[in-house]
Amino acid sequence: MPSSVAQRQVQSDELLLRAIARQDQDAYALFYQRHAGQAYGLILQIVKDRAGADEVLQEAFWQLWERAEQFEERGSALAWFFQIARNRSLDYLRRQKARPQTTGDGAVELADAAGGDQRTPESELWLSLRSDHIRAALAQIPSDQMTPLQMAYFDGKTQQQIAQELGVSLGTVKSRLRLGLEKLEHLLRAQGYP
Repeated sequence: MPSSVAQRQVQSDELLLRAIARQDQDAYALFYQRHAGQAYGLILQIVKDRAGADEVLQEAFWQLWERAEQFEERGSALAWFFQIARNRSLDYLRRQKARPQTTGDGAVELADAAGGDQRTPESELWLSLRSDHIRAALAQIPSDQMTPLQMAYFDGKTQQQIAQELGVSLGTVKSRLRLGLEKLEHLLRAQGYP
């Protein structure tokens, strides 16, 4: 049995996604194990709220489970999943704007400063190193692909907004995002990220 676990560990994300489409729970667990941390970081960059990021992460993985058969192998499975996570994050922000807010940003900042955030020095160091690696990898991506990535994933802009701001077609933005994510994934894997 351990050999089948070891074999599964080396499967590509694309193969795991095919297995998830067949409702394979082990493949789902492995995909979660590989990418939940990265997805959480991306989601947190957009929603800026830990509780919201937890909620969005669960929504994104639920959508992955429900729609894995819709993955088309023109791009990477990870880029496809990150697009799901990004879309769920933007949906979360829209829902938050639609709800009346009972507390202002000041109350949230005070709660974090008072110790509501359970960060440790080790987790701070890991987050800092990971951010440095991601920034270094982004710097190696051509600017025509890096700019839309930054606008989408760090500024939380929609593909339509990016197209308008850059003065290019929506299809061009989608292509540049896909290519940029694939290059980013390749560069991070070369640095030892799973």
